[in-house]
Amino acid sequence: MMFQRLLPLVLIALAASSPGQAQSVETPQQDAAASQVEDILVQGLRNDQIAQQFASTVGAPATGRKLAVWRMPICVGTVGMRGEPARAMIDRVSDWGYSLGLRIGAPGCRPNILIVTAENGDEAARSMAVTHRRVFRTGTSGTTAGAAALRAFQTSGRPIRWWHTSMPINTDTGKPAVRVRGEDPFGAREIRTPADLGPYGVIVQPSRLRDETQDDLRQALIILENSALDQADFMQVADYVAMVALAQISADTSPPTASILHLFDAAKAPSETLTAWDQAYLQALYASDQSKASQGANEATIASAMVRIVERDNAASQAD
Repeated sequence: MMFQRLLPLVLIALAASSPGQAQSVETPQQDAAASQVEDILVQGLRNDQIAQQFASTVGAPATGRKLAVWRMPICVGTVGMRGEPARAMIDRVSDWGYSLGLRIGAPGCRPNILIVTAENGDEAARSMAVTHRRVFRTGTSGTTAGAAALRAFQTSGRPIRWWHTSMPINTDTGKPAVRVRGEDPFGAREIRTPADLGPYGVIVQPSRLRDETQDDLRQALIILENSALDQADFMQVADYVAMVALAQISADTSPPTASILHLFDAAKAPSETLTAWDQAYLQALYASDQSKASQGANEATIASAMVRIVERDNAASQAD
């Protein structure tokens, strides 16, 4: 398997990390005019509109694929962060994963979610991309966000950036649905009748409406610039890292409602933790099978689940 032959994320990261107001007096005429207030129409988004915009703008799947999720146990590690901060970061990301029903790797496991602290994120990203090219360009289709995203990963200047690797999986066999780099091409065998498929052969009719494959996350590399901790407190940063570690998030996203993803957006009020909509998105993402052939249809499935989750939680909080 290609991902078994990749260098461990820890080795990749170790190679690149570095340790008087004016007053006015109103006249009676002004008071009378001011009392004639016209009706103001306040337009807000409904929950279904918020969910649809959230789902359609936040996700960034691998090229040509559906959004991937973690199905293997997650193992969180850090490089360049020691002692209590490292343990707190690992625990926080793991706790959010556990809340989604994910399995957590045992102590000593090999990290598949690696958080690298660096003084300069651009330099660290460029170094990793050059020295471990095959980690970022796997040679297997449908496993990464592509060349344009990789260029942005190296040059964005963002205080936190991330790179995911996923794998399309055949849900019937549990094996990769695409040819992995280094494997022989699929063999061509003459098939004239269904009997030529063997006693367990099954003919599957293609559908334009359904896609029975799934996408599994295999690696997440997150570069955390030291400057991020100058812009937000540690727990806010840890929750932001958890959000981008557990889902394929667009680096340019701007959710339509309060979100931890606005943490470094000066025009938005920062959230202290994952908001109700952030949590609803993650829960819906992991609960949805995304079996539609259209990514837009899969996003609609996730959005519908988000609405149910938010309204359920709102009803529960009102009942308390």
